[in-house]
Amino acid sequence: MAAERLQRWFRGLRDRREEELCFLTKRRAVVTIQTWYRSLVATRKTREEYLRQKEAARAVQTWYRSLLATRKTREEYLRQKEAVIILQTWYRSLIVTRTTRVEYLRQKEAARVVQTWYRSLIATRKTRDEYLRQKEAARAVQTWYRSLIATRKTREEYLGQKEAVMILQTWYRSLIVTRTIRVEYLRQKEAARTVQRWYRSLIATRKTREEYLRQKEAARVVQTWYRSLIATRKTREEYLSQKEAARTIQTWYRSLVATRKTREKYLGQKGAVIMLQTWYRSLISARRTREDCWRQKRAAVTVQTWYRSVLAMRKARDNLVRMKLSAVTIQTWYRGVLAMRSTREDYRKLLRTAVAVQRKYRSLVVMRGARREYLSQRGAVITIPEVVLLCAHREEGS
Repeated sequence: MAAERLQRWFRGLRDRREEELCFLTKRRAVVTIQTWYRSLVATRKTREEYLRQKEAARAVQTWYRSLLATRKTREEYLRQKEAVIILQTWYRSLIVTRTTRVEYLRQKEAARVVQTWYRSLIATRKTRDEYLRQKEAARAVQTWYRSLIATRKTREEYLGQKEAVMILQTWYRSLIVTRTIRVEYLRQKEAARTVQRWYRSLIATRKTREEYLRQKEAARVVQTWYRSLIATRKTREEYLSQKEAARTIQTWYRSLVATRKTREKYLGQKGAVIMLQTWYRSLISARRTREDCWRQKRAAVTVQTWYRSVLAMRKARDNLVRMKLSAVTIQTWYRGVLAMRSTREDYRKLLRTAVAVQRKYRSLVVMRGARREYLSQRGAVITIPEVVLLCAHREEGS
């Protein structure tokens, strides 16, 4: 009976040890599998984050390269457009100049023919010939002046288009900057509107002033032409009166006196015309010099504006890169903190589970020890009465 109990106890102890070893083996396997799986999940998350950042970097690189290519293409297009506009302006002015020169040469040839014919006439017709020559010269000056007005109008249109293109370039570059720095754009938007309203009013004022100056110049030209017409009519009337007097008097002396007077008057008018031409040419030279000065000044202002916008763009880009690096550093630190917290929570859960298992296992061991002690005491209690009864029966039998 005791041997069977001992065998049962030994077998139970062996089974418990085998169960404990199996439990510990399974537990280590579970812990290994959990560790491997958690590392696999962390690796997949890290790889997904890396692939997402890599794809974002590729998208940013593709966008930036396309932006550089677009800017380069636009600059090339603008350079070609400006060159074409310059060539068109030059060619149109050349055509106008050639047309004016042909007209001038034709008028000059006609004047030479008239002069040759006039020299064959009587000396008293020199005044009429001078009148015709001055009239032809006035026509040539008018033709040249009209071509100058047309050239100025074409140049003003070209300058207006150039100014518009500069404004569009400035607007586009500011748009790029404002897309990069949205907060700065919202702050400067109202100021830009105010500047635009001021600039449009300035453009309207300039156009009104240019229209007024053109009308004023046209009025001056009409006044000059009308005065020259009045003078021409007076000269013609004087010439006809002198012609009638010459025919009436028919003396060579009086015609000679009239011829000398006419020549002196012609020389005086010729000197006045030369002085007027000299003054007008100096005025044209001064205007050209002033226009060159203004053009160089506008070019300098344009270059300064472009350079300042480039500096602002570089500064904004450096700030953006610095902010991006700071954001990446903060994101990396925050993700590390989150991973550390997650790992700490997992470790705490595992620790609580292990503590619970240890407590349960220790209580199980204590319970099994108490049960074994109870069973041994119970067996001893049951065995002693049986031995006593057996001894009693033996004594009674003896």
